[in-house]
Amino acid sequence: MGQKKLSRELGIPLESAKEMIRHYFERFPSISAYINDSKAEARLHRYCQTIFGRRLYLRNINSANQGLRAEAERVAVNMPIQGTAADLIKIAMIDIHDRCKDDPRVRMILQVHDELVFEVRRDYLPEAESLVRSAMENALPGQYRQVVALKTEIAAGDNWFEAH
Repeated sequence: MGQKKLSRELGIPLESAKEMIRHYFERFPSISAYINDSKAEARLHRYCQTIFGRRLYLRNINSANQGLRAEAERVAVNMPIQGTAADLIKIAMIDIHDRCKDDPRVRMILQVHDELVFEVRRDYLPEAESLVRSAMENALPGQYRQVVALKTEIAAGDNWFEAH
């Protein structure tokens, strides 16, 4: 978010928000580089993409209209991350479905953002947890697993609220 929104969200002066953002990028310069590189790539190719190659075309990335261009730039920065997360959960869901589709002891019933909800027979819970953990943590292609290790938190309860 920009300094105006940060100022508004935190109820702090604009100058304080500006300073906070400056310190953040000083502390994490690779994030600034990622943002700049993402915008430059999007301007050049007119799209952004996930690590799996799913593309989102950005027709306004080179627009003369500053508002339209700024929105396309925000998408160019966010979509590769959020889109990759969406791809990962879908890959895990397909793997889990393929491994469980004929097993009456476990049933995938719901996706909530980056969470999956299952109905599992109590006596099958350890095996189901292992299966789900494996699918979730191995959804990332091998070359990326060496850089980023996905971790899965699993909880059980009689309903979704109890599992939290």
